[in-house]
Amino acid sequence: MIPKILHYCWFGGSPLPKEVKKNIENWKKKAPDFKIIQWNEKNYDIDNTCSFVKEAYEQKKWSFVSDYVRLEVIYKLGGVYLDTDVKLLSNLDDVILSHPNGYMGFEKKDEVNTGLGFSAPAKNIIVKEMIDYYQSLHFNMAKIDVLRCPYINTKILINHGLILNNTLQSINKIDILPIDYLSPNSLFLDKSNFTENTLSIHEYKASWMKKSTKFRIKTIVLTKKILPLFVINVIRDVMKGKN
Repeated sequence: MIPKILHYCWFGGSPLPKEVKKNIENWKKKAPDFKIIQWNEKNYDIDNTCSFVKEAYEQKKWSFVSDYVRLEVIYKLGGVYLDTDVKLLSNLDDVILSHPNGYMGFEKKDEVNTGLGFSAPAKNIIVKEMIDYYQSLHFNMAKIDVLRCPYINTKILINHGLILNNTLQSINKIDILPIDYLSPNSLFLDKSNFTENTLSIHEYKASWMKKSTKFRIKTIVLTKKILPLFVINVIRDVMKGKN
């Protein structure tokens, strides 16, 4: 049973931007019966959490703090987690009824990302294994590729039988949803993929990602539509500094 609690994280103490406030108002309309909890320094004990979180916090990498905290609060309390750049299209009660044991979503065909939004009951074994994995890590921006939450989320799900093919699957009763459900505007798609299945929109603020990196991804995705593959590969190599 998924309790009617909607969690989000806001660490660092800065005021909520206008677009975040707008999304929270959207949540209130789409989840009127839910208790909304903001997790921050006032109600989450940074000093007594794992090394990964403390180190990310010290470097002011708030999104990486959230990657772990979202798992811990869902494991303890159950409910639904949303990133602050997620807009709901469907009533959250209906979403929970459709996925009573929880859901996560593909961000691209070979990665699942809890930042798109996810739900689980308290004490879920998959969520616990993700927590345990983080507790074995130290935060290091030089190793960011293997510290991103999609990498870690997917790694644990693969251990439980996830197939990387962007299809609806059930992993230990958690529904893993295809891209169009939670990420129709994915950075990794060459066009929007809104369908009748779409439940929410992730706006991809990607605060952890350098602007140059986001620009590089978007450029490669857009050129896929108009250029031959060999030209795209040359562009990619140049942008990586190989030529």
